Amino acid sequence: MKGSPFPVVVIPATDPAKSFADGPALQKSGNRMGHPTHFTIYARDKYGRPVRTGDENFVVEIKDPDQEMVKPKIEDHKDGTYSVEFIPEKPGDYVISVKKDDVEIGNSPFRTTILQVPDPAFCKIKPITKKIRPNKMVEFIVETFDKFGKPIPYGGQTLTANIKGPDGKHIPATIM
Repeated sequence: MKGSPFPVVVIPATDPAKSFADGPALQKSGNRMGHPTHFTIYARDKYGRPVRTGDENFVVEIKDPDQEMVKPKIEDHKDGTYSVEFIPEKPGDYVISVKKDDVEIGNSPFRTTILQVPDPAFCKIKPITKKIRPNKMVEFIVETFDKFGKPIPYGGQTLTANIKGPDGKHIPATIM
């Protein structure tokens, strides 16, 4: 045949055992309910080398605390990396599984805890100071609740206070 032999470029196949994922969504904690989170899948061949092409069939399954499936958005960058994004709508423990050809990738499955986010419409303020006096510090406790009205049993949320005096002027506040 004219022009033979023909050069052939062989690209090693993606090996699920050598492929891996990493990113904020896969951390044990720190992700918040109702806020987008993401991670990246990295395709690798049997030698652990990056696969520089796309079109791999990675399957991502995300189960929320009630074992319901959460639909992720997966973007193929055509360079061996795949961005995965989702919005956790419930607080609690999630399990994220990444597979190729029905085989878990190297570090899958992942377990992460989604934290509740305070909803100002449900939060409550309880005074500690019995009498409020001019130019004296007033102490109070903020009880935080999520958008479902469920109490948040831990601290560490970022809160701000907007306090106005009887004249409508802003009063500085420190939250501890």
